[in-house]
Amino acid sequence: MTTQRVRLHALLRLLPGLPHRSVLVPVVERVLANERPPVVFTSLEDGGQKVPAEGTAEYVVDAFEAYQHGAFGVVAKGPATGRRNTMVITPEEWAGPVQGGLSFNWELDPSLTEGLVDLLADLSVLLCAPLAVLSHRGGVLDPVGWSARVKAHTKAIRADPQGDGRYGLYRGLSGVAHRMVLGEELVAMFGEDRLGSLPGSIAQRHRTGRWVLSTTEDLLAWTDDRWCPEEAAVIEALGPEHFFDPQTGRLPTVAPEVPEVAPYRCTVVDPTTREPVELNG
Repeated sequence: MTTQRVRLHALLRLLPGLPHRSVLVPVVERVLANERPPVVFTSLEDGGQKVPAEGTAEYVVDAFEAYQHGAFGVVAKGPATGRRNTMVITPEEWAGPVQGGLSFNWELDPSLTEGLVDLLADLSVLLCAPLAVLSHRGGVLDPVGWSARVKAHTKAIRADPQGDGRYGLYRGLSGVAHRMVLGEELVAMFGEDRLGSLPGSIAQRHRTGRWVLSTTEDLLAWTDDRWCPEEAAVIEALGPEHFFDPQTGRLPTVAPEVPEVAPYRCTVVDPTTREPVELNG
């Protein structure tokens, strides 16, 4: 296992819908309650307004609701989180086959990554996220990790003459990252029996009930341009038909059934009327 600090990217893929504050406040509270690594929000990412130490969750959600400019972020720091770290919410308001996300970019000791897996699993339940991933993240000019794999997958989809214009989970999985938390839709696709039959080193049921898939022991051993041996073993066990192959460009032939609107209280833009509609989940 590598011992140097690494740049980490954690992403929860969200279903369309602008989450109501009753959904977001518990999410922010759970982030702030994390112990390994501890998270302390210090300022808004855009504008740099200071985040108060008291009533932090309510303040962050108030700022999110008032922002209304797409991606919204807050800056975090702490003794274990290292340098400038961010949490960014990118909601997708339009109902349909486009997904938003909740992402974290952190630099920390990789020994703390399992604490992030626990955080992702809890947030996955709170946000009904169909997928959460944890991977290495390179610099701005050196994109690596899950985002680079998804970019290659998207490029292959665009080149597919049989494509229907949809992306994301609607076109299957881009692979299996260093750690991956499966939502209900992906568990239904693979099947509880198949997941339960896998070795504990590959698939573990988290205390939340979510399944967690693991590939490499070392975060930096996973690569975006090809399946490493550990990822290939997981994919072979679950069925290659579910996954994009970055070396050959082969697209998945089986994809999960993903709802077009989040099941919690949220606001979506109706694609027909183009008017916002509040849904109560």
